[in-house]
Amino acid sequence: MLLICQTNQSYDRQQLMTELILTPIFEEVEEGGFVGYVAELPGANTQGETLEEVRENLSEAIELILTSA
Repeated sequence: MLLICQTNQSYDRQQLMTELILTPIFEEVEEGGFVGYVAELPGANTQGETLEEVRENLSEAIELILTSA
């Protein structure tokens, strides 16, 4: 997963974009459903009934963590 973060402040182009490479991990659980997390980003974890739901939830969690920093 590749995320490009941009700021609204006036910096030169070199400072505007920071590349962050994260590895999402998805696992099926015995009880049913899936869990997903990003080991490089503490707090980025979620669960859901379907893999698609977990992917969407994890993307939202990552965005919230990165924008709150």
